[in-house]
Amino acid sequence: MRTSDIARLFEAPGPFVSIYLATEGNVENAAQRVAVRWKSLRAELLGAGVPEGTLEAVDDERTEQVEVEGARTPHLTRSKPGGWSQPRYQHRAEVLWERNATEVAEMLTKMVDRVRPRFVAAAGDVRALELLREQSPKRVQALIEVVGGELGSIDEVLEEAERLAADTAEADTGALLDEFERERGQRDRAADGAEATFEALAMGQVRVLLVGNVRDDGQSAWFGEELGQVALNREDLIVQGTTPVEGRLVDVAVRAALGTGAEVRVLSPNTDARGPSGGLGAVLRYST
Repeated sequence: MRTSDIARLFEAPGPFVSIYLATEGNVENAAQRVAVRWKSLRAELLGAGVPEGTLEAVDDERTEQVEVEGARTPHLTRSKPGGWSQPRYQHRAEVLWERNATEVAEMLTKMVDRVRPRFVAAAGDVRALELLREQSPKRVQALIEVVGGELGSIDEVLEEAERLAADTAEADTGALLDEFERERGQRDRAADGAEATFEALAMGQVRVLLVGNVRDDGQSAWFGEELGQVALNREDLIVQGTTPVEGRLVDVAVRAALGTGAEVRVLSPNTDARGPSGGLGAVLRYST
């Protein structure tokens, strides 16, 4: 999810509803099952006081699994030496593969431009994947990661994709912590601890907010009307001419980060010593 999409929520008047609905598509009558689940959940939300207009918005925006069905390739069998069947069928398969790859690449490009994913996991026949790369623009080619060949089921593909996602997240987090530790050691583009982090958030310096194992001891912070107006002390915002509102320290920090265009990285509870003091820190855009 793009952080810019979440940031808009802080400026919208609401009301809001957040839901999680399992929508697996690899079971019999998947669409009907999802519809039944949503109908039941919708009634529950309505009974809990969620406005009908909000639920209608969810009706329009429910995520759908996109499938592109292309022409089927002919079954290829090994012919006798000098035979003509294999080349003829191979040529026909190539034509169909190219046609299908074009359709898939067009749909994939639209999805990438809309979602802007970290990577695209792909599996299938080696030649079909080559054609998909060839038919895709460079910005999509750079994202494609092959997670296997012709795997037996979509479940196997998803399992491999989940492993890739976990490995990618771990590698990205490791690189970010290395950068944070280096900048902190140089006393340069890093904010360590709640006080330094809030000062950087108020100045719009934060590039990536690091949220680790923050102690849940009831510590709070304050925010104003503007998304960048944050402080640990209420009086610091009063002098800015705004009406301070109190919130959980982590929530206020995340709100300010998203509102000022920063990324948010949630760290594992067992993050090593490279993590921020007190569970809150930031990698900065520039040093002071």
